[in-house]
Amino acid sequence: MNPLIFPWSVFASLLMTLVSTFVFATAEQEPPLAFVRIALLDEPKEALLGQERLLSVKLYSKTWLRKAPRYPEIEIDGALTVRPLSFANHSQEQINGVEYIVQEQQYRIYPQRLGAFYIPPVVLKLTLSLAGEEHRLSLQSDDLIFTVKETASAIVARDLQLEENYQLLRQGESIDLAEEQEWELQSGDILVRSLSLRAEKISAVLLPSLHLLNRHPDNSLGSGEGRQFSQQSNELGALYTEVSRLEDLENRGEVSAIREEVWRYEFGSTGQLEIPAITLSYWDSDLAEYQYRELAAKTIHVGQVAPWWLLVTLLFVLSISVLLYYSAAVLPLLKRLKPQHPVSSEKSLFNELLGALDHNAAQEVSRIIPQWLQHYGVDSEVLEPYIQLRVYLSMPYELKGAVSENDERAERTKIEQIELEQIKNELRSLRLALQGHKKKQKLDKNICLPPLNPYSKS
Repeated sequence: MNPLIFPWSVFASLLMTLVSTFVFATAEQEPPLAFVRIALLDEPKEALLGQERLLSVKLYSKTWLRKAPRYPEIEIDGALTVRPLSFANHSQEQINGVEYIVQEQQYRIYPQRLGAFYIPPVVLKLTLSLAGEEHRLSLQSDDLIFTVKETASAIVARDLQLEENYQLLRQGESIDLAEEQEWELQSGDILVRSLSLRAEKISAVLLPSLHLLNRHPDNSLGSGEGRQFSQQSNELGALYTEVSRLEDLENRGEVSAIREEVWRYEFGSTGQLEIPAITLSYWDSDLAEYQYRELAAKTIHVGQVAPWWLLVTLLFVLSISVLLYYSAAVLPLLKRLKPQHPVSSEKSLFNELLGALDHNAAQEVSRIIPQWLQHYGVDSEVLEPYIQLRVYLSMPYELKGAVSENDERAERTKIEQIELEQIKNELRSLRLALQGHKKKQKLDKNICLPPLNPYSKS
């Protein structure tokens, strides 16, 4: 080998290595336009069977997205995975001196077996606009593996709440029943039991069936839908159950699982029913201890509906009792309170007054006039002039001049008729005046006394 050629070949090889290293290093140092990272938020990486794990999927980009990506379903063998329920969270992070806009979504994972779990890479497709150019990207994250080695003897959740309330349906009417009261039910009634189970850090589909937790004993109630139940061989009716609500709700990042059941006890006969207690235990993932929730047992008495003839008899007896009481106590009281002389109407009093004038009954006129005027609220001072009617009507006539007895009698009758009509006309005018007044006030209206005729009373 030529000794002069070897050094030059070694130098060229070293030079090419340095150049390629510099090029690759420059390419690796160029920050990416966008990328995706996934991570489990809760540590350690080993969790209990059924315990919620949060998988964070973060999308980093140098600029705002022109169109938000669609986050895909993530399938994990042996686990229940729930997609995000709300919009993504946005923030900013700096990596190696480069500012990135971060969009984050969180998946909830519930392992259903022991062992290792593989989370495949998450692929996001998006469009970015940078320096006037559009960039269509397909980004892929790394994969993850976590392990579940321990199991709990109950469901794993946080802040589990178990509640119930009862309603009575009777003849189309709904009645809320208070737990502290004793319930008296009848054959034909429907008892509605509403159960509510709420918890956090668990999915609604993983909450247990309360109906399966509450199996009535053989001598009390069947556990299947529509099966007959009895107490001491007396058929009481049937129990029907349904799940009325099964839902996951998110409020400001906190997810609540809700399961609601409705039980209908339809009673067709009489007897006694023992509704057993419901006891539920769970492992509180925050407190790291077992918690218990219980609904107390209840004893229900179902009585017989009173027959129709008994109800009719009771109603008849009650009616007779009311009538007897009314006759014995109320009527005498009303008679004592009733005035001895019923108050006549204004029109009847006025007609009586005119009749008393026709018969020249001075005493009747004196009695009727105050009663009639009081209908209009006339003051007592106004009544005084009209009292003179009685005095005037009681005075005999004395004619001036010598006349025969027959002529005197005829003349006196003629004058009396004239005066009577004059008094009646005055009273009619007074009545019209009184009817025209809305307010009670003193009246100056008076009858012309003595009468305007050629004769006078002494």
